[in-house]
Amino acid sequence: MDHEYSIYGNISCEAEGEFTLDGVPLVIGGGRCRLKDAAAARNISEGALRGLCKALSEKFHCKAQMRRIHEVYGNSNVFNGGSDYDVVEEYRFECAYDDGREA
Repeated sequence: MDHEYSIYGNISCEAEGEFTLDGVPLVIGGGRCRLKDAAAARNISEGALRGLCKALSEKFHCKAQMRRIHEVYGNSNVFNGGSDYDVVEEYRFECAYDDGREA
């Protein structure tokens, strides 16, 4: 089984560019926020993501929402009796802050 992690979010401000918050490099633009290095998503815990989201909302004095998705890939049965290699489990974590306060 393979595991894939992704972290992304939304931010309600006009910030654009690359920023480092809590030691995590981020790319912000167009109301969206993502990790500069997508491979780092594997090492960011839910607690760290909550802290990152809070720091983001405090820095820009706005609403910020972050998501961490963990997908587990494996063989899944299909109708015709065969199997496909696809997502068999998915875990989601979401948090939101508004100017440093949990929303």
